[in-house]
Amino acid sequence: MFEVIETDRLSICAWEPTDAFALMKLSREKGLGEFAIQKYDDMSDEEARAWIAKQIVSYGEHGCCRFGIVLKKTRKLIGISGMYERTPKLDEGLDINWRFPVAHRGQGYAFEAAECLVGFAFDMLEKPHVNAYIDPTNEPSKGLAEKLGFKFVKMADELNRPAELWRITAADRFDERDLSVDEDDSP
Repeated sequence: MFEVIETDRLSICAWEPTDAFALMKLSREKGLGEFAIQKYDDMSDEEARAWIAKQIVSYGEHGCCRFGIVLKKTRKLIGISGMYERTPKLDEGLDINWRFPVAHRGQGYAFEAAECLVGFAFDMLEKPHVNAYIDPTNEPSKGLAEKLGFKFVKMADELNRPAELWRITAADRFDERDLSVDEDDSP
């Protein structure tokens, strides 16, 4: 893996073919595939290599993928979070996901990674909005989306399963920022 972006605690990394074992190991951790539409649980070596190959292509073509999330302190792969373009392309935005096993939930890692990636989508990739398709029963992800500034748009169909479409626009993100000037900061 090589670091693309970093936060205080996390390295957000693009995949390399040699990362298959780390992904296989992560895929065996409880809860990684919970609420997932595609397979994340218990990947074989072949499945992990194929999944990584798709991410490498996505990163090369679009500058984004489902990144590996590495905890800096331990240098361990602890989750997956990233952005991707839909195929077929529906609009000019990106979709985001966050996927962490139970052992790494409730510690703010998903928020930290997703907040950084939303900024990356707007500031570096210059996307007009970011979508999150969330299982209607996944209350923690809906809460995270709301905390990030996403707004519920509508019910949608995600590969023949109901999903909630949540979206944040560049304007929403700008509106959410604290733009007040402290008198001590003025020139």
